[in-house]
Amino acid sequence: MNKEYSTEVVDIQFCKVDADGNELLNEDGSVKLFTSSQSMDFSWVAEYALELDPSDLVELDANYLHRLMEMTIAQLRAKLLEQSIKGDR
Repeated sequence: MNKEYSTEVVDIQFCKVDADGNELLNEDGSVKLFTSSQSMDFSWVAEYALELDPSDLVELDANYLHRLMEMTIAQLRAKLLEQSIKGDR
């Protein structure tokens, strides 16, 4: 029996950058991530998530978050740009 699933937002994180675009880093060199201490309305993100086709999502493996934390935002932007040019997901 196949179940159908919808898409929902689980977590939203932020980073801090200086005027030059350099990220605030942890002692180990990874980007320091933050979440809001206030209740914020991210319903627009949740609405967007509902429009995503669940088959377009990629499962996170155990090492994904570790690798992600090691990358700087600049590296992520370059990687995303490269993937969008190639048409990768």
